[in-house]
Amino acid sequence: PGRWLALETIWLTVATVLAAFKVSKARDADGQEIEPDTKYTSANLRYATLKSRLYQAHNHLTVCDSRPKPFRCRFTPRSDVAAALLRQMSEEDRS
Repeated sequence: PGRWLALETIWLTVATVLAAFKVSKARDADGQEIEPDTKYTSANLRYATLKSRLYQAHNHLTVCDSRPKPFRCRFTPRSDVAAALLRQMSEEDRS
């Protein structure tokens, strides 16, 4: 049950952030957009053994552990209303 709660929480968080913020490329000191690096970490293939308690069978699962390298981006409020709401939430957190 915790897995489904975690997935729904992640979905709600991402949807809320995308509704409130415009995500764009970061800018350098001169105001020029920084092109994100499109390289990935090296893929590490692992073989995980899954043991089924019911059948006592061994299944092998290949897991590819490759993801984009970290990159900078910029979050800007989509509207004045979104910015005001974010300020209000921030003030409530401080009190």
